Amino acid sequence: MKKIIIIIIICLITGIGIGWLIFSKHNSGLSEVTAERKVLYYRNPMNPSITSKVPKKDEMGMDYVPVYEGEAGENTIQINPATQQNIGVTTEIVEKRDLTRNIRTTANIIYDETRLYIINTKISGYVEKLFVDYTGQLVKKGRPLLEIYSPDLVSTQEEYLQAVKYRNGISGGSPISIQGAEQLVESAKLRLLNWDISEKEISELEKRGTPQKTMTIYSPANGIVTEKMVIPGQNIEAGMALYKIADLSTVWGIAQIYQYELQWIKTGDKAELLISYLPGTAFEGRVTYIYPYLDNESKTTQVRI
Repeated sequence: MKKIIIIIIICLITGIGIGWLIFSKHNSGLSEVTAERKVLYYRNPMNPSITSKVPKKDEMGMDYVPVYEGEAGENTIQINPATQQNIGVTTEIVEKRDLTRNIRTTANIIYDETRLYIINTKISGYVEKLFVDYTGQLVKKGRPLLEIYSPDLVSTQEEYLQAVKYRNGISGGSPISIQGAEQLVESAKLRLLNWDISEKEISELEKRGTPQKTMTIYSPANGIVTEKMVIPGQNIEAGMALYKIADLSTVWGIAQIYQYELQWIKTGDKAELLISYLPGTAFEGRVTYIYPYLDNESKTTQVRI
């Protein structure tokens, strides 16, 4: 009987020892795991947005909850997926780049004022023939626009031919007479040059030996005829506007910008023009001028592109 009791006690003691060893080993493992985890910060149990780098208690005496590495990413914000969908949250990788601001508005396309040409003459006369006879016609640089008959031009050509003939006739005369003849030629030639008769046309006049009845006016540039103020047979005066031609190789876009948006615009900024009747086509330009006045009604300023 004594042997049986002794054996039971030994078994109980042995079992308790084994249990203690297992329990101690288990707790030891937990301690190792806990020791390996790093506390990032401590969070208020009632308001997670309030954090602390050291352990502390809140106003109600509750301990701040430790947040371990891995439970909440150091560089991320966790939002419930349902909440993300409801408020339309999107994410993007953080990167360093220039900030831009797009401004959308309307613009009127007009002629480049620096590429507008007014065609006139420096002599009076009559329109003999029109080569360009309607508005909107495309012309090229050097193309004839019209012919003009001018009595003054004809008489000046005759004077020039007479002066050339006289100079050639006294080639063997005295230096004074030769010098006087040269002055007459140069004087008549200068009058023709002042009337926009070219050196080439004067040389052809001298070779031909007879005055030309009409004078041809040529286009100074490529472009579109925006205005035609002359008809065949019309009497014209010196300085009278006959045509207006616009070179459309470059045009202006005049945009209306509200005053609160002006702080975002400066000369040299890029602009993109989209036209409704040319879908998918974009024209690029740059801001070249900001007009220094404001429209009182629309509270906008014109910006030239």
